[in-house]
Amino acid sequence: MDNDKHGWHSDPDAELPDETDQDLLDQLHTDLLELAELADAEADRCDEDVLAELEAHVQDFADFVNSGQASADRPLAQVINLADRRMDGRH
Repeated sequence: MDNDKHGWHSDPDAELPDETDQDLLDQLHTDLLELAELADAEADRCDEDVLAELEAHVQDFADFVNSGQASADRPLAQVINLADRRMDGRH
């Protein structure tokens, strides 16, 4: 059997191209599964980060509400500015 310029056998009954194609498909499948697992793990980490930040904001709000004096001493514009800065920091 003669090899052509691609290194495949000229014999149409040869199984090398099919095996090579299957090997490539198997490797692609494996790589895609690994990529999906990495993406899933990254999504879990992001979820944890968002939940931690949300918890911190809820705690800040609870502290603000329970302090009593903070709401009396702070003008509404300052409270709005503070909220705006916190929202900008999340983007």
